[in-house]
Amino acid sequence: ALLYGVTSTGWPFYITLLTFAVAVILIAYLEGLHVTIITLMHVPSDSIPSKAAEAHKLATRNLERFLVGRQFLISSSVFVCSLITKVNDDSKTCHWASSWISYDVCDFVISTGLGGSLIILAFGQILPQLLAASHPVYHYSLPGMYPLVWLCNAVSGICELSFCFADMFSVN
Repeated sequence: ALLYGVTSTGWPFYITLLTFAVAVILIAYLEGLHVTIITLMHVPSDSIPSKAAEAHKLATRNLERFLVGRQFLISSSVFVCSLITKVNDDSKTCHWASSWISYDVCDFVISTGLGGSLIILAFGQILPQLLAASHPVYHYSLPGMYPLVWLCNAVSGICELSFCFADMFSVN
């Protein structure tokens, strides 16, 4: 569906595919980063190689703030992926599956975005978590990891606005 341009966005296939790839890679980085931080939480930063130590210091300095920002970015990326993988016109996409699966099952999987969710689960969540669990320092050393940790810390401020709104609009 991504290649045929029949997703709910109506974007050209190359923009849809690029956006989906970036979102899945972002999810993979963030999921692996979560496992990496939990694995190396009690390891001193000076025992980690210098490139990874900077990201480790930044992530563990305020762990709660990092985790809130990480969750916000994960939720946003999964939302984008679900929009991209949802198909509005299933007449073009379900005819190829008619010989081995019922049309109703194909329609359900494609119209709800379940297919994209399975791709995210396999390549964006489980695989990076397993790799980060076995090589946590390597995951910290991936390109762009320090800016991503910084972004997680910065984005958590958006989530903290909910407390302000709750105080302003509380019903007594």
